[in-house]
Amino acid sequence: MFSRKLTLVVFILIQTIVFGKAKDSLEIELNKAILNKEFYETKKNKTIENLKKKLILSNLEEQFAINKLLYTEYKKYKIDSAIIFIERNIKIAEKLNNEQLKKSSIIKLSNLYSSSGKYLESYQILSKISSKTLNKENLSDYYEAFSQFYEHYNTNNENKTYKNNIEVYRDSLLATLPKNSIKYKINLAQHFIYYKKIKDAKNLLLSLIETSKNRDQNYAMFTYLMGDISKIEKNTENEKDYYRLAAISDIENCNKDNAAVQNLAMIEF
Repeated sequence: MFSRKLTLVVFILIQTIVFGKAKDSLEIELNKAILNKEFYETKKNKTIENLKKKLILSNLEEQFAINKLLYTEYKKYKIDSAIIFIERNIKIAEKLNNEQLKKSSIIKLSNLYSSSGKYLESYQILSKISSKTLNKENLSDYYEAFSQFYEHYNTNNENKTYKNNIEVYRDSLLATLPKNSIKYKINLAQHFIYYKKIKDAKNLLLSLIETSKNRDQNYAMFTYLMGDISKIEKNTENEKDYYRLAAISDIENCNKDNAAVQNLAMIEF
């Protein structure tokens, strides 16, 4: 499904340049990123293969750490592969008799399930976990997984209750995250947007964009949210520019969950 959408997106975006409708440098850069997609994927696959090589002579604790890195690399690239490596970590945690490591991996698995549309499986996992049994890091992941579960579910089953639940769990997440962390600031910006505190969200995101040193997935999120804000403000040119920045970052980081590209396609269409 994604490849068909991306094909449509590529067609729409390239056509705007072919017919002279787009002179913007960001749009040209985006089209170059799309055309260089295979280069970024080759680079990504090389990183993944190097990590896999390290698994050969590693002990269980090292395997767990490497599998976690592989999960991170695959999470927004090839979700089925991410599931495989997180399931391996569940088994390793059982062998190590480490309950917190096991719960950490189970929570990550539930998040992968909701991302891939397995809502029932995701909810069943989360509903069996007692927040009282979790350490601080796992508690943050738990609240994030529940917030994202409702976000993913609401995408296909829009409902006011689900939207409210996103923010209920986001509030709990914000209460457990370090206030200087990027994850805290991203969720705070989303919190501001939900409660229509647009000026606060805008100031926070612009400061994050200004101080960003890498065009990584965090940068993609900053610019994507600024695209959403520009949409609320009905500033179409800014909306397109921020979604372009987000889309370029997503493509360079091999993020297949590329909402920015799809939003741009709808604008151009």
